[in-house]
Amino acid sequence: MASIRDQLIPLIEEGHIPKEKIDEALSITKVFPNEKDWLVFIGQLLLWLGGIAIAFAVMFFIAYNLDNIGKFVQFGAIEALIAITVFTYWKFYSHPIASKVSLLSASILLGVLLALYGITYQTGADTWQLFFTWAMLITPWVIIGRFPALWIVWLVLLNTSIILYQSTFISSYFFLYELTKILFIFNTLALLIWELSSSKFTWLNERWAVRLLALGSGTSITWLIMDAIFDDKNMLSALIWLAWIVSFYFFYRYIKRDLFMLSEIALSSIIVAASFLLKVIDMDIGSAFVAAMLIAGMSAGAAFWLKKIQNLFSGSLETPSVALILGTMMIIGGIALLQMFKNDFYENLAFAMSFAGQALIIYTIFENTDGKTQWILTSLFFALITLFVPSYIHRVVGSFLAASTFSITLFLFGMPGIGNALVIFATAFLWLHEFDYPKYMSAQRAVGYGLALALIYININGSIFLSYDFIIQDMFYTFNGIWMPAWIEEFLIGVIALYVAWQILKRYGHKITDLHTLSVFVATMILTAISLEVYGVITSILILLLGFSNSNRVLMGLGIASLLFSVSSYYYLLNITLLGKAQNLLILGLVLLVIYSLLSHFVLTDKEVKNA
Repeated sequence: MASIRDQLIPLIEEGHIPKEKIDEALSITKVFPNEKDWLVFIGQLLLWLGGIAIAFAVMFFIAYNLDNIGKFVQFGAIEALIAITVFTYWKFYSHPIASKVSLLSASILLGVLLALYGITYQTGADTWQLFFTWAMLITPWVIIGRFPALWIVWLVLLNTSIILYQSTFISSYFFLYELTKILFIFNTLALLIWELSSSKFTWLNERWAVRLLALGSGTSITWLIMDAIFDDKNMLSALIWLAWIVSFYFFYRYIKRDLFMLSEIALSSIIVAASFLLKVIDMDIGSAFVAAMLIAGMSAGAAFWLKKIQNLFSGSLETPSVALILGTMMIIGGIALLQMFKNDFYENLAFAMSFAGQALIIYTIFENTDGKTQWILTSLFFALITLFVPSYIHRVVGSFLAASTFSITLFLFGMPGIGNALVIFATAFLWLHEFDYPKYMSAQRAVGYGLALALIYININGSIFLSYDFIIQDMFYTFNGIWMPAWIEEFLIGVIALYVAWQILKRYGHKITDLHTLSVFVATMILTAISLEVYGVITSILILLLGFSNSNRVLMGLGIASLLFSVSSYYYLLNITLLGKAQNLLILGLVLLVIYSLLSHFVLTDKEVKNA
């Protein structure tokens, strides 16, 4: 069933809701969360981030001091923390978030304890035994926790132990084939049990968890049949794959409708068909072209079918000039198809033609230019595609590539922070004003998603390059004579965070001189200052807040994914010691929990505290 947000958007775009009534409609339907919803959400965010930050701080501290702390202290500290987190779970059992944070932290710390035991006493046990023992020991907590994320952690540990066991005892020739069979059986059984149990235990009705299991099942069986096709093995895998396709289709088409699952079987079918074509055709230019067109046609047909299901639910390339002309013609042809035919099949065929043309032009740019010029031209090209191609998908992809290449361009000029800050500001502006321009809402949303994806990409690159900060600075200073200091980027991100806070406060009639507004500004500056030490965290939090501000679950999901990556990748940064990382995370966690405590004590009611 479509969300209230998804039901309102067409009404706004088609002008059924007068422009002056849009904000009122969004507030009444709670697409714009009310102030109490914001307080509860902020409380949840502070509690989760604080708990996770402290848990990681403890791990980093122990890793840093492993050789300097006595065995008794090492084991005693971790065991004490486990006892504290379990006690916290018991004490706050009725608190849905605090209890889950405590139990998840205890499960992570138990893994740290086992790893420390293995390192200290050199037991000689295989690595798979660590993960299997970890999974077995947390099983009682997983059962009593009634928390889908903890079940997924448990299943990931078992998957990891299976992979490591196979790599230890199975010869390399049979390793991948046997491993994939076992993973397919295990994840398919887990998916089946989860789906059957979800009708009895409502807390299991988390579709993201089910879809993760389905990905594990689908990836395994697709790899098995590809292996059978290319290595001429017996076709038992083909029969199993067909049974999997049919089972998924009937269950997720008629019993528990899920478009994501149907998309998975469509993608698997295309991959298998493409593998078969590559196996049987001769690899000459003509055959490759026919195969490419068939694959494009299958992709278009799959998209057409999925769209219908959704509705039911609710050689001349020798010179640069020829290549550029052909690429441009393919893009124009794709646009023409989009404009002339409103059929979903032709639209998706147009996408394949247009994207092929874009790839051809980019290839030509990189073959015939060098250095900064190629990145400037590429960024401008994708910006033009975003502005002038009237297609949602083109705008998502175009804005993602335009922002990413723009960031790379400024990086090459020694100003990486400027590119990051400008993309953050553009993303914030588009999502904060999503409903202000009904005529352009669709295009604005597409660009907003593209920019959010670009921010995640920029964060990934930033965390990698930050490890080699001094080398890169010296290199760029030698060639360019400039390198922008890091504090400029931090200052700009702080200003953008204040801008986001102010724009949200304005929705609820607050003035800039209000005590409430000033308090929010101070809290924002404090959180921004301490979060900047963990690269990418503040950007991820801003994406998450922008998603919540407009009840956009997709954007919130992107923010959570970015946040998880930022925290986990922090361990591998080379420009700061583990002790420094532990200190930063401890300060971040304590400050977050102190702010949560103040919020729950002075602002939230007892009922709201429990909900937070």
